[in-house]
Amino acid sequence: MSEKYIKEQILEQLRNNEDDYWCLPQYGLIADWYLRYWYLHIAVMQLLEIQDEYQGPWPLRDEGYKTARRGVMPAKEWWK
Repeated sequence: MSEKYIKEQILEQLRNNEDDYWCLPQYGLIADWYLRYWYLHIAVMQLLEIQDEYQGPWPLRDEGYKTARRGVMPAKEWWK
């Protein structure tokens, strides 16, 4: 993935997180901040090209996550 694409995905995640922080409680909903943090964490690691053996918490480490939805590469493929 290109650096520009990863930056765009990070910005999109940041915008969505801020919107959801303010809007979801109005509908009685709460975002899963734990997983959102890790999605952002992994995207930043990819942008900075940090290849760490720790691949995030379960379920990210064991099952991976939806690449199309999050726009970031599955943890097990970071350095392939």
